[in-house]
Amino acid sequence: MAVETQKVWMATYVKHDDLSFIYSGDKQHPDDYDVTMHMHPYDGISYTYVPEEQNWVPNLPAAWEAVRTERNKRIEAVRWRIDRERDRVALNLTDDTLLMALLNYVQALRDIPQTQTDPLNIVWPDEPS
Repeated sequence: MAVETQKVWMATYVKHDDLSFIYSGDKQHPDDYDVTMHMHPYDGISYTYVPEEQNWVPNLPAAWEAVRTERNKRIEAVRWRIDRERDRVALNLTDDTLLMALLNYVQALRDIPQTQTDPLNIVWPDEPS
């Protein structure tokens, strides 16, 4: 069980195996957490506790950066399919229906930072099959 603990302002950030979370208080081990624990929706996005609001506020620039990273991974994952479909269309082995669907999917991924407003609740487009 890998546990990494680091003090962050008024809270503690803990990375415990594949889970990341922040909790208030001065607990030193993940087994000690209580109801004040706050889950991270994405690993690597920091939260700041705002005492006036008594709430944790996400670091939105970091959240958008995580969205862009995920978007780029999804684009790269379909590159080979786009290349293959271009070749098949060029050789008249198929029409361009799937190629156009893939290109529209990639464009929808590229548009996410401009079309969606909440980086913590992204609605990802479906990859064409």
